[in-house]
Amino acid sequence: MKLPEKLLKLKRASSLEDFKRNYMIENAMTNSEKQVWMMLQKQKADKLFKRQYTFKYFIIDFYSEELKISIEIDSKTRYHNKDVDAIKKQLLDDAGVKNIIIQKDDLKNDEKKVFEMLKKEIGGRGK
Repeated sequence: MKLPEKLLKLKRASSLEDFKRNYMIENAMTNSEKQVWMMLQKQKADKLFKRQYTFKYFIIDFYSEELKISIEIDSKTRYHNKDVDAIKKQLLDDAGVKNIIIQKDDLKNDEKKVFEMLKKEIGGRGK
């Protein structure tokens, strides 16, 4: 089955397999990830970011190679290992990547503040 060219472009997919993968990723987002994705869309930056990007040995929630920005959503329930976090931070720093960590509570309590912070960071990195 060949998908119409327009639909593939809208979903940023070049094939049926890409379309299915994008669909699965979009529908597997947490509420917090959806909020951040909508913020990126409002800033017209969603096309610059990839979701669930593998960076070295880690999965990053959102990553822009062009802007050298990673965005991670953190919560109190997330597993924390200081040694692992330090290694990840060092790898990102060594690659010149700005790592933005958004607390889930901040998204819940002050979405506008998070939006403004993202807008500033994205704008300051060349968008």
